[in-house]
Amino acid sequence: MSFVPQDKDLINVDLIIKGTYVLPMDERKSVIKNGAVAITGSNIVDVDTAASIESKYQGKKVVPDQGIILPGLINAHSHAAMTLFRGIADDCDLDSFLQRVWKKELEVISPSSVAKGAAIGFEEMLKSGINSVRVIGRARVLLLLDRSQGKQRTIQEVVEAAMVSPGTVSNLKRRYFEGGIAGALYDKPRPGAKRKVDGEVEAHLIALACSTPPEGYERWTLRLLANELVALEVVESISHITVREVLKKTKLSLGR
Repeated sequence: MSFVPQDKDLINVDLIIKGTYVLPMDERKSVIKNGAVAITGSNIVDVDTAASIESKYQGKKVVPDQGIILPGLINAHSHAAMTLFRGIADDCDLDSFLQRVWKKELEVISPSSVAKGAAIGFEEMLKSGINSVRVIGRARVLLLLDRSQGKQRTIQEVVEAAMVSPGTVSNLKRRYFEGGIAGALYDKPRPGAKRKVDGEVEAHLIALACSTPPEGYERWTLRLLANELVALEVVESISHITVREVLKKTKLSLGR
């Protein structure tokens, strides 16, 4: 098997979003005028000027000028299912609010009502850009898997709609059944900072690249390898650009 990165060709990405201004929210407080963001799956591959992005990447979909592009706001205290109680205890002090809400919870809370309330909350997060990109992506998968609304999608339909790998969908389903909505959406705290690609990750990547590719594919691609590493929980996120650099560094050849 051999693998030769196509350096001379434009790199395929799922989505390119352009903006009059892109605010990466980095330490330098950068402001990129006439910028763009390249995205594959749930990973941001690159952020730069639109001219630079278009010189390196080819998007399956290109979204024209969106004004200002910036990271999503983080909802650090989310009670998604509580959207059902919105409006029943407005304009009152905390004690009065809690008494009204607790009484209503005793009357109507059930697994079904929690699921429906959470679904509404997720929809609001998706539409308003609240929460982290990873959580929004996972919420989108859960919404697509939700059968309580009368829609029964296959795994492949969810994969295509959410632009994720089958392994990601299966992993989220397992996390949901083991830990509920919170377990599916949020990662457990991991102590200490760790390099994204250390020796262990490299070993997993090399073993994966030398294995039989997924059904329907003649060979592993950079994007498939990146998605599979995330699905197997080897890393939380990784771009196919990083995968390419690791393979080049290790001089692994995977052939076409």
